[in-house]
Amino acid sequence: MKKVLPLLSLFIVTACGQEIQTNNLENLDNSKISTLTKRHTRKSNNSFRAATYDIKNFSSKKDSKSQLNLSNAIHNLKADIISFQEVSSIKDFKTFTDKYLSDMNYKFYSTQDVGSKINSVVLTTFTVSDLKKDLKIDKDYPKNTLFKMRVSVNPNYSFKFYTTFVSSVSSSYSQAKRDNDIKDMKAYILTNQLADVKEKYLMVGNLNGSPTQGDMQTIVDPRSSFLSFHDIVTEDIGSGNEIFSRESKNVKSRPDYIFVSRGMFDEYVYNSITIHNKSEDKLYREFSDHYPLTADFNLPAK
Repeated sequence: MKKVLPLLSLFIVTACGQEIQTNNLENLDNSKISTLTKRHTRKSNNSFRAATYDIKNFSSKKDSKSQLNLSNAIHNLKADIISFQEVSSIKDFKTFTDKYLSDMNYKFYSTQDVGSKINSVVLTTFTVSDLKKDLKIDKDYPKNTLFKMRVSVNPNYSFKFYTTFVSSVSSSYSQAKRDNDIKDMKAYILTNQLADVKEKYLMVGNLNGSPTQGDMQTIVDPRSSFLSFHDIVTEDIGSGNEIFSRESKNVKSRPDYIFVSRGMFDEYVYNSITIHNKSEDKLYREFSDHYPLTADFNLPAK
């Protein structure tokens, strides 16, 4: 039984010094966050699926059998919009999609379209707009950590889609640099969020940290992030060691996320979040040490 947590009114000071009031959850324990709103318990006939997959080991040098296997794996996800992170060669990945995924009717968008420094690709059957600029709030876009677009499912329903990637700490990437990139990413999302408090958006990708990790707390804990979204993996599945989306050298972790904004949470189908790490999904490991995540959303009734 999920515990109902009270809401805490918080005041956010923007860069221009204006004080804006918003609502956020009082406690961090995302595994116990209640639904706060009526949630769909089953997928409707009018729904769509979003996915994220860090595919860093993809290479054009893989043989045709391997690429056919990857094609089958992506087909099995049945995603209407899917984000790939750490694409080693966007050009080679485009060649792969043209050859093996043409029947999916995906449109291909990459970070090269906007000049972002992260190597990410989004495939979607939906209409995309605002790929580069979105009025005045995009003056600081693109980001090193984000790839953004507006997605129209139909003429009556659209949402913003963010792909995110933040590296893990290494000899060439310090904790201070990571902290700064996380801060920069949050500031941009918050600016968009405050421009429309009911904004519908998904943020997906690899943040190279578990939800209980110190610097990740500054993202998932609304008391410090001020971001009004739901980490649906933690809320619906949990955050224990048995919850993993990456498996490397017998070490399992969960660095991959699908965040749903408060404004879009009504559409999310409860418990539809899936980490494809079961035995029948081992095919995905051929291309990366990450597993893909999918989530389903019901479109609002007219």
